[in-house]
Amino acid sequence: MLNEHHVYRKPKIAGELCGTEPRSLPPEFPTHRSEFFNPVPCNNSVDGGPTEIQVFLEDEVSKPAGNVSICVTVTPLTQQEVLQFQQKATKGVFSDREKEKKRASGNNQQEWLKLVNIVLVEGKGVRVDEKAADAFCKFKLGEEKYKSKVCGAQEEPKWIEQFDMHVFDAADQVLQMACIDRNSNLIIGRVAIDLTSVSLDETHQQWHHLEGGTCDNSQVLLLITVSGSHGAGEAIDEFNYNDIRNSRIQKYDLTNSFNDVSDIGTLTVKLFEAEDLIAKDFGGKSDPFAVLELVNTRVQTNTIYKTLSPSWNKIYTFVVKDIHTCLQVTIFDEDPNNRFEFLGRVQIPLKSIRNCEKRWYALKDEKLRKRVKGEVLLEMDVIWNPFRAAIRTFKPKEIKYLSQEQKFKASLFRTYFGELKEVVNVLANYKNHVEYLLSWHSRPKSLTAYVIFMLFVYFFEIFFIPLMILAIFGYNFVRNKTVLLADEEKNGIPRQSLRGQKSEEEDEKANTGIRDTISSVQEILLSVQSYLHFATQLLQKIRNTFNFTDIWLSTLAVIVLFIAFLLLYTVPLRWIIMVWGTNKFSKKLRNPNFVDNNELLDFLSRVPSRTELQEQSNVRVNRPINL
Repeated sequence: MLNEHHVYRKPKIAGELCGTEPRSLPPEFPTHRSEFFNPVPCNNSVDGGPTEIQVFLEDEVSKPAGNVSICVTVTPLTQQEVLQFQQKATKGVFSDREKEKKRASGNNQQEWLKLVNIVLVEGKGVRVDEKAADAFCKFKLGEEKYKSKVCGAQEEPKWIEQFDMHVFDAADQVLQMACIDRNSNLIIGRVAIDLTSVSLDETHQQWHHLEGGTCDNSQVLLLITVSGSHGAGEAIDEFNYNDIRNSRIQKYDLTNSFNDVSDIGTLTVKLFEAEDLIAKDFGGKSDPFAVLELVNTRVQTNTIYKTLSPSWNKIYTFVVKDIHTCLQVTIFDEDPNNRFEFLGRVQIPLKSIRNCEKRWYALKDEKLRKRVKGEVLLEMDVIWNPFRAAIRTFKPKEIKYLSQEQKFKASLFRTYFGELKEVVNVLANYKNHVEYLLSWHSRPKSLTAYVIFMLFVYFFEIFFIPLMILAIFGYNFVRNKTVLLADEEKNGIPRQSLRGQKSEEEDEKANTGIRDTISSVQEILLSVQSYLHFATQLLQKIRNTFNFTDIWLSTLAVIVLFIAFLLLYTVPLRWIIMVWGTNKFSKKLRNPNFVDNNELLDFLSRVPSRTELQEQSNVRVNRPINL
């Protein structure tokens, strides 16, 4: 018998599940559940033999769905069994809590064969009778079930939910999903996925068409990752990496840049071990396992039980779709109730990786702000093509579906507002300086400014614009070499990180009373905060581009500006605008599915902001490495 959290409802037994008496039971047959357990022989048979009954079935909308013939045998219980049953039962039946305990204990004793990580992202065309549905999804894999939240009245609902399911029986590896409308209880569509055809240790991102329901055009986006019982990856000792690495170097060589422009590179991660982790279990131990994520690609290791120094010795390979992404390694403690406890996390930008360097990384908290107990030993190797990566930089970033939802915080709001106020003050100072020159309070300065203005306008050419921006890059490059690098060597961390850390610490100490006073306008303030966040992040990214915070991106910007200077110097402006307009007008003609984008904003989205620099900073740990 299934409750409301199940995916597919089995046909109901008329009477028992519908609240009425069974339709064809003999008069002498007991109709209350408590009587089934009464230690008295069945009146229908002197020797307690079987009794045949016929039960009518109903579907989800209480329509007839056939009938089933059942043979029931009532066997008397011993006095001891009666006492045990009465202790565990309520009104003649086992309680849900006892059922859950029994199911949990049974699953703990049985080792799972596969771990299936599922991310329910979003849907398209989810309708019932041409109307948007209040849709939710139910999943079923063997005896395990999961029910998602309800997205109200949306044709394109966004659930963004992640959960795990397990394969216990090799013969039952079909993941079933049903999308249901909450109001009408109608099934919008179903999907059945055979997990035997899904390759292990790879994240499969795919739109699935919903079939057999009220709408034939409905789709659901799922991310499915299947790992074996011994975890993802291969053993390091059994993997011959050198031969594979040589072939990859040849594949991503600059001479082969035009073979497959979308294939940026590959990342190989060797996860050796962790040390000195936090103890979460009684007895001062933990059951740690690691999760490795590269944007939406996710793999999970096996669990090492009863230890604070787990040793995995596994090797993993990721497809790099954008060189400006970060590898995130998170260590959890496994619990029997599947509520995993966080132990530590580290985030590593791909461009900062020193190939084939074996190194200890210090773990941080969930927000990647503060140091926590524990270190993890990694060796990484990223092989990529710079030309393909440069082209990908001017295209939209891959959206990470499982990201933290932004919440309104008073101190964060004040921080963003203060940074924008600083920019406005700087612009006001420039305005006051110009007004000072125009007022001729200092005649030599005003005369000098006038002469420079006239000469600039007289000799100005359009190619001066990228040349002036290049001059700003050169000035900041020289200044960084003489000032900023000296400060970083002295303090150990960049100044931007210190400022970002200060704002986050103030954010953690925000007064909860402020939230109560503005609860009525929280949505409006959250919208304003998001705009302020975007503006401040954009200003920080522009500043960090000129400051050579990310040398690769700043160098790419210099190269693009130099090419723009050459084009503007040699080609008339009207021809450049005509070529640009032709490209814009013909994009949809060449590719009807093309999504228009802003190349400048896409480039700036790769430049790390102050907060991202703090999250990506990793202090080197002085711990011996066994080579």
